[in-house]
Amino acid sequence: MHHAVVATYFVLQFCSEYEDYLVRFRGLSVSTRKLHGYVVRKFLNFRFPHGNVKWSQLRFNDVVDF
Repeated sequence: MHHAVVATYFVLQFCSEYEDYLVRFRGLSVSTRKLHGYVVRKFLNFRFPHGNVKWSQLRFNDVVDF
């Protein structure tokens, strides 16, 4: 019997990894990274107010509602 693996992140952990991605692979400037980080943190805190990001629970309407 297979169990689905549900990726759970804390908002701060995800944002840190996302910032690393923006630096290493996208080469974005500090100001652009700050803007991305601000919006992503606001969205994740809006959708997951307790800080546990569960990707399997994320829906398109969450983005629309934000």
